[in-house]
Amino acid sequence: MRSLTVTAVGVLVLAAAAVPARAQESQAPLRLTILPATGSRTAVTLACEPDGGSHPRPAEACAALRAVDGHLDRLPGQNTVCTMQYDPVSANAIGTWRGRKLVFKKMYGNACELHSALDPVFRFGG
Repeated sequence: MRSLTVTAVGVLVLAAAAVPARAQESQAPLRLTILPATGSRTAVTLACEPDGGSHPRPAEACAALRAVDGHLDRLPGQNTVCTMQYDPVSANAIGTWRGRKLVFKKMYGNACELHSALDPVFRFGG
C-alpha cells in the first residue's frame, strides 16, 4: 500500500509541475507591429492574463481578443468611413495565445482601414 501511495504522490507532483509551464506559455506576450509602406514601424507588446505589456490600452485589447479567442481575423471591426487614399500598411502579430501559436499578417490600403478592422487591438499607432 505504501508503494501505491508514493507512486500516486509522485504522479500528482509531476502533474502539478506541468501546470505552471503551460500557464507561463499561455501568458507569453504578443508582439504587435504596424508597418507602413513608407515611414517607420510602431510595435508594442500585449500580455493577457493578466493584462499588460507596452500596449497603451491592454485591458481593452485583451477583452477584444478574448471575445474572438485570439483570432484577429474575427474581430468585428468598426463601422468607419475611410478615404480611398492608397497608403498601404501592414498589421503583424506574433506570439502565443492561450498556449496556441498566433501568427497574423495582413495588408490594408491605409491606416484607417487597418484601425477600422483591428481596433482596439491595434490602437497604438500607425
